[in-house]
Amino acid sequence: MITAQKIAEAMGGRAVFHREFRSMHELDQLIANGKMPRRALDVLARKLSDETAFKYSIMPKASYTRHESLPMKHAQSTERLARIFALAVEIWQDEPDARRFLAAPHPELGGDAPLTRARSEIGAREVEEVLDRARYGFPV
Repeated sequence: MITAQKIAEAMGGRAVFHREFRSMHELDQLIANGKMPRRALDVLARKLSDETAFKYSIMPKASYTRHESLPMKHAQSTERLARIFALAVEIWQDEPDARRFLAAPHPELGGDAPLTRARSEIGAREVEEVLDRARYGFPV
C-alpha cells in the first residue's frame, strides 16, 4: 500500500504542504477541511502532463482562479490521481516511465489510458488492480 507521504510527494511534498504526513487520516483531514493548497494540483498536473488543459480537466479554470485551496471534490480528484501516480512510480522506480504507462491505452482497461480511467474512484480502483499485478510480476 502506498503511504500518505508518498501521495503528498506526488503533489509537491513539504514544499507545498509545509509538513510531512504520517497517516492517511492526516491527508484525509486536509482534504475534508478544504485545506489542500491549489499548488498541489499545479505540481501534480505538471508531473502528469505537458498540457495546461490537463489541470483544468481536473478543476475548471473558473473554479481554479476563485479558490486558493481546493474544494473537497477537486481535492479528492487530485489526491486520487496523486495516489495512482505515486503507486506507478513506486513500481517503475522512474517518473517518466510511470507517466508513459499512465498515458498509454491499456487493454485491461478497455483500451483507456490508466490516467483517463482513474478520473473516477471506481476507475482508480481498476487501475490500482492493474498496478498491483505489475508489482507482483504479472504481465500488464
